[in-house]
Amino acid sequence: SRTIGLRHFDVQLIGGWALLNGMVAEMETGEGKTLTATLAAATAAMSARAVHVITVNDYLAERDAEWMRPIYEALGLTVGCIKGGMDPDSRRAAYGCDVTYCSNKEIAFDYLRDRMVLGGKPRAIAMRLEALTGAGMRRRLLLRGLQFAIVDEADSVLIDEARTPLILSAEADHSQEETAHNQALDLARQLAGSDYTIRDGGIELTDSGRSKLEQLARPLTGIWRGPRRREQLVRQALTALHVFKRDKHYLVRDGKVVIIDEFTGRLMPDRSWEQGLHQLIEIKEDCDVTGHRETLARISYQRFFRRYVHLAGMTGTAAEVASELWAVYS
Repeated sequence: SRTIGLRHFDVQLIGGWALLNGMVAEMETGEGKTLTATLAAATAAMSARAVHVITVNDYLAERDAEWMRPIYEALGLTVGCIKGGMDPDSRRAAYGCDVTYCSNKEIAFDYLRDRMVLGGKPRAIAMRLEALTGAGMRRRLLLRGLQFAIVDEADSVLIDEARTPLILSAEADHSQEETAHNQALDLARQLAGSDYTIRDGGIELTDSGRSKLEQLARPLTGIWRGPRRREQLVRQALTALHVFKRDKHYLVRDGKVVIIDEFTGRLMPDRSWEQGLHQLIEIKEDCDVTGHRETLARISYQRFFRRYVHLAGMTGTAAEVASELWAVYS
Protein backbone atom coordinates (compact mmCIF):
# COMPACT_ATOMS: atom_id res chain seq x y z
CA SER A 1 0.00 0.00 0.00
CA ARG A 2 2.98 2.34 0.58
CA THR A 3 4.36 1.79 -2.93
CA ILE A 4 1.51 1.24 -5.42
CA GLY A 5 -1.57 1.92 -3.30
CA LEU A 6 -2.77 -1.71 -3.18
CA ARG A 7 -2.84 -4.25 -0.35
CA HIS A 8 -2.95 -8.02 -0.47
CA PHE A 9 -6.39 -9.41 0.36
CA ASP A 10 -6.83 -12.70 2.20
CA VAL A 11 -7.40 -14.64 -1.03
CA GLN A 12 -4.11 -13.28 -2.40
CA LEU A 13 -2.22 -14.21 0.78
CA ILE A 14 -3.53 -17.77 0.43
CA GLY A 15 -2.52 -17.73 -3.26
CA GLY A 16 1.01 -16.61 -2.34
CA TRP A 17 1.26 -19.42 0.24
CA ALA A 18 0.17 -21.94 -2.44
CA LEU A 19 2.86 -20.67 -4.84
CA LEU A 20 5.57 -20.95 -2.19
CA ASN A 21 4.51 -24.56 -1.59
CA GLY A 22 4.89 -25.58 -5.24
CA MET A 23 1.19 -25.59 -6.11
CA VAL A 24 -1.01 -24.13 -8.81
CA ALA A 25 -3.32 -21.46 -7.35
CA GLU A 26 -6.73 -21.28 -9.02
CA MET A 27 -7.64 -17.58 -9.03
CA GLU A 28 -10.48 -15.99 -10.95
CA THR A 29 -9.98 -13.04 -13.28
CA GLY A 30 -9.95 -9.93 -11.10
CA GLU A 31 -8.62 -11.66 -7.99
CA GLY A 32 -5.21 -10.14 -8.66
CA LYS A 33 -2.79 -12.80 -9.87
CA THR A 34 -0.18 -10.15 -10.72
CA LEU A 35 -0.11 -8.80 -7.16
CA THR A 36 -0.28 -12.32 -5.68
CA ALA A 37 2.91 -13.31 -7.50
CA THR A 38 4.89 -10.63 -5.66
CA LEU A 39 4.45 -12.48 -2.33
CA ALA A 40 6.10 -15.71 -3.43
CA ALA A 41 8.57 -14.03 -5.82
CA ALA A 42 9.87 -11.60 -3.18
CA THR A 43 10.10 -14.30 -0.50
CA ALA A 44 12.07 -16.62 -2.80
CA ALA A 45 14.28 -13.78 -4.09
CA MET A 46 15.23 -12.79 -0.54
CA SER A 47 16.62 -16.31 -0.08
CA ALA A 48 18.98 -15.60 -3.03
CA ARG A 49 17.19 -17.85 -5.51
CA ALA A 50 16.85 -16.77 -9.17
CA VAL A 51 13.11 -16.10 -9.56
CA HIS A 52 11.38 -16.18 -12.95
CA VAL A 53 7.80 -14.92 -13.27
CA ILE A 54 6.68 -16.40 -16.60
CA THR A 55 3.68 -15.31 -18.65
CA VAL A 56 2.37 -15.88 -22.19
CA ASN A 57 3.77 -12.85 -24.05
CA ASP A 58 6.25 -9.96 -23.91
CA TYR A 59 3.58 -7.31 -23.38
CA LEU A 60 2.28 -8.88 -20.16
CA ALA A 61 5.82 -9.52 -18.89
CA GLU A 62 6.82 -5.87 -19.41
CA ARG A 63 3.53 -4.51 -17.99
CA ASP A 64 3.69 -6.63 -14.84
CA ALA A 65 7.40 -5.93 -14.25
CA GLU A 66 6.92 -2.16 -14.42
CA TRP A 67 3.71 -2.22 -12.37
CA MET A 68 5.17 -4.34 -9.53
CA ARG A 69 8.71 -2.88 -9.61
CA PRO A 70 8.15 -0.41 -6.70
CA ILE A 71 7.15 -3.28 -4.39
CA TYR A 72 10.36 -5.23 -5.05
CA GLU A 73 12.56 -2.13 -4.87
CA ALA A 74 11.05 -1.22 -1.48
CA LEU A 75 12.32 -4.62 -0.28
CA GLY A 76 15.78 -3.98 -1.73
CA LEU A 77 15.28 -6.35 -4.69
CA THR A 78 16.06 -5.70 -8.36
CA VAL A 79 13.65 -6.46 -11.24
CA GLY A 80 14.48 -7.41 -14.83
CA CYS A 81 12.33 -7.99 -17.90
CA ILE A 82 13.10 -10.09 -20.98
CA LYS A 83 11.62 -9.08 -24.36
CA GLY A 84 12.13 -10.23 -27.93
CA GLY A 85 14.99 -8.49 -29.76
CA MET A 86 17.21 -7.92 -26.70
CA ASP A 87 20.95 -8.45 -27.15
CA PRO A 88 22.78 -11.08 -25.04
CA ASP A 89 24.31 -8.53 -22.62
CA SER A 90 20.89 -7.00 -21.87
CA ARG A 91 19.41 -10.47 -21.36
CA ARG A 92 22.24 -11.46 -19.04
CA ALA A 93 21.69 -8.30 -16.98
CA ALA A 94 17.92 -8.95 -16.76
CA TYR A 95 18.45 -12.56 -15.66
CA GLY A 96 21.01 -11.30 -13.14
CA CYS A 97 18.26 -9.40 -11.30
CA ASP A 98 16.61 -10.88 -8.23
CA VAL A 99 13.25 -11.25 -10.02
CA THR A 100 12.93 -11.59 -13.80
CA TYR A 101 9.68 -11.29 -15.75
CA CYS A 102 9.62 -13.02 -19.15
CA SER A 103 7.50 -15.00 -21.61
CA ASN A 104 7.68 -18.79 -21.82
CA LYS A 105 9.13 -18.68 -25.36
CA GLU A 106 11.94 -16.27 -24.52
CA ILE A 107 13.20 -18.12 -21.45
CA ALA A 108 13.00 -21.56 -23.06
CA PHE A 109 15.07 -20.43 -26.06
CA ASP A 110 17.58 -18.68 -23.78
CA TYR A 111 17.93 -21.98 -21.89
CA LEU A 112 18.67 -23.75 -25.21
CA ARG A 113 21.28 -21.11 -26.07
CA ASP A 114 22.97 -21.74 -22.72
CA ARG A 115 22.96 -25.47 -23.41
CA MET A 116 24.79 -24.74 -26.68
CA VAL A 117 27.44 -22.75 -24.76
CA LEU A 118 27.83 -25.74 -22.43
CA GLY A 119 28.24 -28.08 -25.39
CA GLY A 120 24.73 -29.49 -25.03
CA LYS A 121 25.17 -30.82 -21.47
CA PRO A 122 25.11 -29.16 -18.06
CA ARG A 123 28.51 -29.67 -16.42
CA ALA A 124 28.30 -28.70 -12.76
CA ILE A 125 31.86 -29.67 -11.77
CA ALA A 126 33.39 -27.96 -14.82
CA MET A 127 31.39 -24.81 -14.04
CA ARG A 128 32.66 -24.73 -10.45
CA LEU A 129 36.25 -25.19 -11.58
CA GLU A 130 35.84 -22.33 -14.04
CA ALA A 131 34.43 -20.13 -11.28
CA LEU A 132 37.56 -20.82 -9.19
CA THR A 133 39.94 -20.15 -12.08
CA GLY A 134 38.05 -17.13 -13.43
CA ALA A 135 37.45 -18.76 -16.83
CA GLY A 136 34.90 -17.18 -19.15
CA MET A 137 32.16 -19.73 -19.85
CA ARG A 138 30.03 -18.68 -16.88
CA ARG A 139 30.14 -15.08 -18.13
CA ARG A 140 28.75 -16.21 -21.51
CA LEU A 141 25.69 -17.91 -19.98
CA LEU A 142 22.43 -15.95 -19.89
CA LEU A 143 20.57 -17.68 -17.04
CA ARG A 144 21.59 -18.22 -13.41
CA GLY A 145 19.86 -21.60 -13.44
CA LEU A 146 16.29 -22.92 -13.28
CA GLN A 147 15.62 -22.37 -9.59
CA PHE A 148 12.17 -20.86 -8.90
CA ALA A 149 9.41 -20.33 -11.48
CA ILE A 150 5.94 -18.84 -11.13
CA VAL A 151 3.91 -19.50 -14.29
CA ASP A 152 0.96 -17.21 -15.01
CA GLU A 153 -1.82 -18.72 -17.16
CA ALA A 154 -0.43 -22.12 -16.14
CA ASP A 155 -3.08 -24.07 -18.06
CA SER A 156 -2.03 -22.48 -21.35
CA VAL A 157 1.73 -22.68 -20.78
CA LEU A 158 2.06 -26.01 -18.95
CA ILE A 159 -0.72 -28.01 -20.65
CA ASP A 160 -1.94 -26.50 -23.97
CA GLU A 161 1.57 -25.84 -25.31
CA ALA A 162 3.32 -28.57 -23.31
CA ARG A 163 4.33 -30.75 -26.25
CA THR A 164 5.23 -27.88 -28.60
CA PRO A 165 8.81 -28.56 -29.74
CA LEU A 166 11.15 -25.58 -29.35
CA ILE A 167 13.98 -25.87 -31.85
CA LEU A 168 17.16 -23.80 -32.02
CA SER A 169 18.57 -24.01 -35.54
CA ALA A 170 21.16 -22.54 -37.89
CA GLU A 171 21.17 -22.20 -41.66
CA ALA A 172 23.00 -24.97 -43.47
CA ASP A 173 24.02 -25.33 -47.10
CA HIS A 174 21.63 -27.79 -48.74
CA SER A 175 21.15 -26.22 -52.18
CA GLN A 176 20.62 -29.63 -53.83
CA GLU A 177 17.52 -30.14 -51.70
CA GLU A 178 15.63 -27.38 -53.56
CA THR A 179 15.41 -29.65 -56.60
CA ALA A 180 14.03 -32.47 -54.44
CA HIS A 181 11.44 -30.12 -52.91
CA ASN A 182 10.27 -29.02 -56.37
CA GLN A 183 9.97 -32.66 -57.45
CA ALA A 184 8.07 -33.52 -54.25
CA LEU A 185 5.51 -30.78 -54.90
CA ASP A 186 5.11 -31.90 -58.53
CA LEU A 187 4.45 -35.47 -57.40
CA ALA A 188 2.09 -34.35 -54.62
CA ARG A 189 -0.01 -32.32 -57.06
CA GLN A 190 -0.51 -35.44 -59.20
CA LEU A 191 -2.05 -37.39 -56.31
CA ALA A 192 -5.84 -37.43 -55.96
CA GLY A 193 -7.86 -37.01 -52.76
CA SER A 194 -8.30 -40.79 -52.51
CA ASP A 195 -4.52 -41.28 -52.42
CA TYR A 196 -4.06 -39.76 -48.95
CA THR A 197 -5.93 -38.98 -45.72
CA ILE A 198 -5.71 -35.91 -43.45
CA ARG A 199 -6.09 -36.70 -39.76
CA ASP A 200 -5.24 -34.44 -36.79
CA GLY A 201 -3.25 -32.14 -39.05
CA GLY A 202 -1.12 -35.01 -40.39
CA ILE A 203 -1.06 -36.67 -43.82
CA GLU A 204 -1.00 -40.40 -44.42
CA LEU A 205 -0.77 -42.08 -47.83
CA THR A 206 -3.26 -44.82 -48.65
CA ASP A 207 -2.20 -48.09 -50.32
CA SER A 208 -3.36 -46.74 -53.68
CA GLY A 209 -1.40 -43.53 -52.99
CA ARG A 210 1.81 -45.48 -52.33
CA SER A 211 1.39 -47.51 -55.51
CA LYS A 212 0.66 -44.41 -57.58
CA LEU A 213 3.63 -42.56 -56.08
CA GLU A 214 5.93 -45.48 -56.89
CA GLN A 215 4.82 -45.35 -60.53
CA LEU A 216 5.18 -41.56 -60.74
CA ALA A 217 8.69 -41.65 -59.23
CA ARG A 218 10.06 -44.36 -61.58
CA PRO A 219 11.68 -41.88 -64.03
CA LEU A 220 13.47 -40.15 -61.11
CA THR A 221 16.75 -41.22 -59.52
CA GLY A 222 18.60 -40.75 -56.22
CA ILE A 223 16.43 -40.35 -53.13
CA TRP A 224 13.28 -41.20 -55.11
CA ARG A 225 14.36 -44.85 -55.35
CA GLY A 226 13.82 -45.52 -51.64
CA PRO A 227 10.16 -45.82 -50.58
CA ARG A 228 10.64 -44.47 -47.06
CA ARG A 229 12.38 -41.22 -48.03
CA ARG A 230 10.12 -40.81 -51.07
CA GLU A 231 6.93 -41.11 -49.05
CA GLN A 232 8.21 -38.82 -46.29
CA LEU A 233 9.03 -36.05 -48.77
CA VAL A 234 5.69 -36.31 -50.53
CA ARG A 235 3.81 -36.34 -47.20
CA GLN A 236 5.55 -33.08 -46.32
CA ALA A 237 4.66 -31.66 -49.75
CA LEU A 238 1.01 -32.66 -49.29
CA THR A 239 1.08 -31.02 -45.85
CA ALA A 240 2.39 -27.80 -47.40
CA LEU A 241 -0.31 -27.90 -50.08
CA HIS A 242 -3.38 -28.98 -48.12
CA VAL A 243 -2.85 -28.49 -44.35
CA PHE A 244 -1.04 -25.15 -44.00
CA LYS A 245 -3.20 -22.27 -45.20
CA ARG A 246 -2.10 -18.78 -46.20
CA ASP A 247 -3.35 -15.99 -43.87
CA LYS A 248 -4.16 -18.63 -41.21
CA HIS A 249 -0.89 -20.42 -40.50
CA TYR A 250 1.40 -17.94 -42.28
CA LEU A 251 1.53 -14.65 -44.19
CA VAL A 252 3.53 -13.79 -47.30
CA ARG A 253 5.21 -10.45 -46.63
CA ASP A 254 7.88 -8.82 -48.83
CA GLY A 255 8.37 -12.11 -50.66
CA LYS A 256 8.92 -14.10 -47.46
CA VAL A 257 6.81 -16.65 -45.60
CA VAL A 258 6.18 -15.44 -42.03
CA ILE A 259 4.73 -17.91 -39.49
CA ILE A 260 1.68 -16.91 -37.42
CA ASP A 261 1.74 -18.20 -33.83
CA GLU A 262 -1.47 -20.24 -33.50
CA PHE A 263 -1.74 -19.52 -29.76
CA THR A 264 -1.20 -15.73 -29.76
CA GLY A 265 -1.89 -14.70 -33.37
CA ARG A 266 1.43 -12.85 -33.44
CA LEU A 267 3.86 -12.96 -36.36
CA MET A 268 7.15 -14.83 -35.83
CA PRO A 269 9.53 -13.61 -38.57
CA ASP A 270 12.57 -15.33 -37.00
CA ARG A 271 10.97 -18.81 -36.89
CA SER A 272 10.72 -21.51 -39.53
CA TRP A 273 9.19 -24.97 -39.82
CA GLU A 274 11.55 -27.95 -39.86
CA GLN A 275 12.17 -31.00 -42.06
CA GLY A 276 11.86 -29.01 -45.29
CA LEU A 277 8.27 -27.89 -44.68
CA HIS A 278 9.19 -24.19 -44.67
CA GLN A 279 11.02 -24.50 -48.00
CA LEU A 280 8.09 -26.41 -49.53
CA ILE A 281 5.67 -23.64 -48.52
CA GLU A 282 8.07 -21.01 -49.95
CA ILE A 283 8.10 -22.84 -53.30
CA LYS A 284 4.31 -23.22 -53.18
CA GLU A 285 3.97 -19.43 -52.70
CA ASP A 286 6.67 -18.55 -55.31
CA CYS A 287 8.92 -16.98 -52.66
CA ASP A 288 12.72 -17.02 -52.52
CA VAL A 289 13.74 -20.30 -50.91
CA THR A 290 15.73 -19.89 -47.70
CA GLY A 291 18.51 -22.28 -46.78
CA HIS A 292 17.60 -25.51 -45.04
CA ARG A 293 17.99 -25.12 -41.28
CA GLU A 294 19.99 -27.56 -39.19
CA THR A 295 18.70 -28.38 -35.71
CA LEU A 296 21.22 -27.44 -32.99
CA ALA A 297 19.10 -28.05 -29.88
CA ARG A 298 15.46 -28.82 -29.08
CA ILE A 299 13.21 -29.19 -26.06
CA SER A 300 9.48 -29.17 -25.26
CA TYR A 301 7.87 -26.93 -22.62
CA GLN A 302 6.98 -30.09 -20.72
CA ARG A 303 10.61 -31.14 -20.41
CA PHE A 304 11.81 -27.58 -19.82
CA PHE A 305 9.52 -26.72 -16.90
CA ARG A 306 10.17 -30.04 -15.19
CA ARG A 307 13.81 -28.97 -14.83
CA TYR A 308 12.97 -26.20 -12.36
CA VAL A 309 13.86 -26.94 -8.74
CA HIS A 310 10.64 -25.17 -7.63
CA LEU A 311 7.66 -24.80 -9.99
CA ALA A 312 4.36 -23.06 -9.18
CA GLY A 313 1.58 -21.46 -11.19
CA MET A 314 -1.64 -19.46 -11.33
CA THR A 315 -4.68 -19.84 -13.55
CA GLY A 316 -8.44 -19.38 -13.55
CA THR A 317 -9.05 -22.97 -14.68
CA ALA A 318 -6.75 -25.15 -12.58
CA ALA A 319 -9.41 -27.70 -11.57
CA GLU A 320 -10.06 -28.67 -15.20
CA VAL A 321 -6.42 -29.67 -15.77
CA ALA A 322 -5.56 -30.78 -12.22
CA SER A 323 -4.99 -34.44 -13.11
CA GLU A 324 -2.69 -33.54 -16.02
CA LEU A 325 -0.72 -31.04 -13.90
CA TRP A 326 -0.18 -33.70 -11.25
CA ALA A 327 0.66 -36.50 -13.72
CA VAL A 328 3.21 -34.41 -15.66
CA TYR A 329 4.67 -31.97 -13.11
CA SER A 330 3.67 -33.41 -9.68
